[in-house]
Amino acid sequence: MFNLWRDKCFINGLLYEKLYLTHLGLYKDNVEMNLQKPGVFLINIRFLKKDTNILIYNYIFYPKEFIDSLIMFFIVRDNFIKSLTFRESGDFLCIIDDSLNIHDHVKEIFKYINSFNVYLYEELKYIKSNKEYENFFYLDLVKKSTIALNNDELIEVFNNIVKKNYQKLELKSFTDIYPYCKIDDDIDLINGTLFLIKDINAFLFDIRKSGYIISQGPQAWRGQINTMNHFLNNLDIDYRDSLYNHLDYHTYHGTVQFQERLPRKAFSFKNIHNLIGNIRF
Repeated sequence: MFNLWRDKCFINGLLYEKLYLTHLGLYKDNVEMNLQKPGVFLINIRFLKKDTNILIYNYIFYPKEFIDSLIMFFIVRDNFIKSLTFRESGDFLCIIDDSLNIHDHVKEIFKYINSFNVYLYEELKYIKSNKEYENFFYLDLVKKSTIALNNDELIEVFNNIVKKNYQKLELKSFTDIYPYCKIDDDIDLINGTLFLIKDINAFLFDIRKSGYIISQGPQAWRGQINTMNHFLNNLDIDYRDSLYNHLDYHTYHGTVQFQERLPRKAFSFKNIHNLIGNIRF
């Protein structure tokens, strides 16, 4: 199968310029990070207590320049089995808000979104070649997938996940397998779901409108290490590392015409989040 992460570069000239200038110490975004800043919120949600309607969430933010490459990172999942996220947190379902400011050439890929998922492709190939449908749990496939939804679909899928209505998650890529797989209702799929959202306030409002209480948890807990922080931090490390390798590959092979190859430290947390994202702390 084609590996789009290597076939095409998803770092545009504007993002390269900002990475280049921050590396030289010549750039810091002049708009401090805030919940209205254009970009993408990566959100993870958990139940505060089981069998309640009380949810907690955490998030990490990336400015708009990173949207295309982030989406492709989650679609392709190149070398995911060797990633820190896989080792520490395992598989996850990624749900993309299709109202994000995505360039058309990336949005076009949504029509065939899991066809370019390298990690999922290998799993499906094994299952189909060995006819292992009846011995396979459907959610194991779902948790290797990426889907793009409009707002109404997104909230509907969110409700199905939270309520464990997993039989309603008939994703297009698996229609030939779904009737034969087992569905494990004991799994809390919400724990292993990542949402890429344009407007975090609107998303949280829709969740509350659906009858849930959602916050970032009790104040006393917010400075502590927790599984949501850990998951998001692992994703951030893997993404920044993959972004470096992605640009280096295309610069080396001449598929992009940028000034020069950038060192790994140009993709540091400080450069991407403190300087380009201008986070407060």
